[in-house]
Amino acid sequence: MSNLTYRRAEIEWALWRLLRARGAPAEPSTEFTNRIKKLLDLDRAERSAKAFAFSAEAPTGTGREAAFTPFDVFCLAIALDLLDIGLKQAEVVQLILYVRDVLADAYAEIDMNYPPSRKNYAPEKHHRTPQIERSGIKTADVDVYLVLQTAETKSVYQPIPTTTSKRIAPPRYGARLFVGQSEVLAAIGKNRRALVFELYAYSSIRGCLDRAASTLGKN
Repeated sequence: MSNLTYRRAEIEWALWRLLRARGAPAEPSTEFTNRIKKLLDLDRAERSAKAFAFSAEAPTGTGREAAFTPFDVFCLAIALDLLDIGLKQAEVVQLILYVRDVLADAYAEIDMNYPPSRKNYAPEKHHRTPQIERSGIKTADVDVYLVLQTAETKSVYQPIPTTTSKRIAPPRYGARLFVGQSEVLAAIGKNRRALVFELYAYSSIRGCLDRAASTLGKN
């Protein structure tokens, strides 16, 4: 994964470009930046923490000068969408911390194997992934999905094992990663309350961060 780091203003700009609704203002709203600040503040609230949801270790720098990697911002993007569907700030931090290790594996695989542009992938080059037909062309379905289930059905979706979640107890969600739409649909079955996140879409945060650094560096 990239060793580049970005400051708060850059990640706010990039996340706004990635997540904003069509027709939204060009610059991040105060409400949006406050959401990011609250998530980061909650994550760093426990000074003795050995693990963080939005940083591999205690962030370098303080306040708006703290530095974050593209993967850290990838996790923040998912966290902001979790807020939008109704989870509380503290619950979101807990959940991202709990699944961070597996999100890192998914992000690294996307980053290493697949270019940022969507295209058809030759099935013979991706033997382990399902196949789908897109515009009459068979292609490997390489999209990576995070599926969350509430506690009532968590026995089906066992919590992801992790070595960095000692600070916070496992959340009330079970979680699993899947590759391909067919795997997701088969796993969900008749369970109606699954939250599904297509992680490939969030990986475009890398391009947004590069544009943020270029744009804000000129100001």
